[in-house]
Parts: sequence; structure tokens; C-alpha cells
Amino acid sequence: MAIPAEVLAEQLALVTHIDKLVARDIVRAWQSLSPEHRLSTALIPQIEDLITEIATVYGEISGVVAADFYDYMAELAGARLPAAAPVDPTPPREQVEKLARWATGPLRFTDPLPDVAQNRVIDVAQRLAHQPGRSTVFRNAQRDRVRFARVHQGKTCGFCLMLCSRGAVYWSEESAGQFDAFHSGCDCAVISVPSPDLLPQINQEMHEEWQSVTRGQRDQVAAWNEHVTSKYG
Repeated sequence: MAIPAEVLAEQLALVTHIDKLVARDIVRAWQSLSPEHRLSTALIPQIEDLITEIATVYGEISGVVAADFYDYMAELAGARLPAAAPVDPTPPREQVEKLARWATGPLRFTDPLPDVAQNRVIDVAQRLAHQPGRSTVFRNAQRDRVRFARVHQGKTCGFCLMLCSRGAVYWSEESAGQFDAFHSGCDCAVISVPSPDLLPQINQEMHEEWQSVTRGQRDQVAAWNEHVTSKYG
């Protein structure tokens, strides 16, 4: 049985919805600061706490949603797998500190750019909020020896489309590229594919498109990026 298109669409929409909620909460917190405080590097520890708090709240949601969808896919495939367990949603402190230093970098410019810093904080918190959901799929799929796929939505970069075109070939967190493969603003989802016929149609179509574009090309990635730019750019 193929995965119903409306069910997949709902799952993908949750990724975008979490992004919106994270951005809303970061903006509210940022606007509550005095203009002077927004320009001070003294707020970095506060930013670290804010990122941790928001990423944990929405990371818990993304983890539970991912676990529920993992179980749904197993049921759809008729696979008898243990219930999926969400991972700990709290981001590692060392990772938060590193990302917070990068995010607040514009505050250390000769002419500080607080708006740029705010947008970076939003980006960091969004990526960390999605990490538990993706890691939940990674860990459970590895436990059950189930492969998973990356599914894109909307306007997406050539890199993401290339990864999506590969279908259900990923079997571990390392093979999926971990955190760094999900770039700024990335709204790709990761879903388990316990049966080949459950690979979403969108992935099948992207695979056929990749094959058509790159066949016989010496530099397949360059050919693909040129195609994506002309068709989707």
C-alpha cells in the first residue's frame, strides 16, 4: 500500500509549522530586550539559555511526531516492529554554545547588526528543534534495520533534491549526513521506508529526474545544479 499523499503532506507541514513557532518565540524574546541589551555581547549566555529552552520545547514535539509517524509507516507496511522511542530533545550544551557564538557574531562587528544576529538565532533554534525528530528516525531505523528517505517540499536547493532523489538508501545517522546536511532554512523531512512500495511518489519522480539529467554527464553534480537552477530557481 502506498503512503496516502495527504498523510505525507500533513507530516511535511508539521516541519514548516515548527519553524514558524520557533521564529515567533525567538522574535518575542528578542523584542523584550532593551535596544542597548540587543547590542551587547553580555547577552550571549541568555541567548544560549533561550536557544536551549525553545529548541527543547519544540524538539520534544518533533521527536514525538517522528516516533508516531515511524510507527504509522511500520503499521502501513505490516512490519512488526517495537514502538519507536523519541530521543532526548535537549540539545547538547557544547553544541548550543558553539552555535550561539556564531549566531551572535554580528554583535561583535564595529557596527553591530542585531537584526542579523536575531535571524541567526532563529536559524539555529529551528535546526536544533528539528534535530530530535530526525534523530528519532535515525536511531529507530538503525535499531530495526529499516532504511529511510529524505523528502523535500516546496522550493528546495539542488543539494537537498539530490539527496531526495536517492530514495530510501539511508540506514544510519552518518549516512544521512547528520546535523550539517540540513542547512539553514531546510524543511526536508526524514521518514522511514520499511517497504519499497512506501517510498513517496515525490522521491520516485525526483529519482527519475536525476537519472534523466545526469545520464552520460562527466560532472553529474554540476549538470544537476544547472538543471535545478533553470527549472526551480
